[in-house]
Amino acid sequence: MAVSERTREALDTIEKLASIETRREVLLKLKSDHDAWSWKAALDDPWWFMRHFCKTRNEHATTDDPYQPFPELDYLRHTLDVWQKVEARPANRILLVAKSRQMMVSWVACAMVLWNCLSKKGKRVGWQSKKSEDADQMLERIYGLYSRLPEAVRQAHPLERKEFLLRFPATDCNVHAIPQGPDQVRSYTWSLFVSDEMAFQKDDDEAYYALLPALGKVGMAVLISTAGPGHFEQLFADQIVAALR
Repeated sequence: MAVSERTREALDTIEKLASIETRREVLLKLKSDHDAWSWKAALDDPWWFMRHFCKTRNEHATTDDPYQPFPELDYLRHTLDVWQKVEARPANRILLVAKSRQMMVSWVACAMVLWNCLSKKGKRVGWQSKKSEDADQMLERIYGLYSRLPEAVRQAHPLERKEFLLRFPATDCNVHAIPQGPDQVRSYTWSLFVSDEMAFQKDDDEAYYALLPALGKVGMAVLISTAGPGHFEQLFADQIVAALR
């Protein structure tokens, strides 16, 4: 998905008008219009959403403000492009991402979960980590991204935060935090399912095969991990072989 030409033209026009305008009331109206068009762009394009609306928490920030937008990095954009290509497949919507520390891949997944819940309706999302508390920490990260959105966006899209659950009433979307293993995976039919550090989860092979039918016909799975032997390693190798055919 990408920002439409009409939206880009509207944003460019507003920015040009604002650059020559001096009247305060007109500038305020232009800002309001720009915010509205920018949010429309964010709903159309997750990269716009991440760059212009999401602020991550950087523990190693070199400024006084630890909350910063996603950086303009080619590999982050590429990760998102591949994510959307897999999502657009007619079947086999499974993306495996091998990462190293500090690459912000988990942040991208958090932002994409939030974007899906704000831009689409009726989605059920699962986030699986080794422990339910670990998964809930990632829901807290998603909640943090949400809390730093503009007030107007939060008013239009309220979020209910409960233990192991995020609920978006306006879009009827839910995000569940679940622990490792196949039993929790079978609990629902998932629109989107993220398994974080999959290689280090017990019975990750059983969880994977339990997940496949739980995705239904249109669900997508994003399986993320740093290097580790086991089922994830084999799945990732198979993905590379398939891509080279």
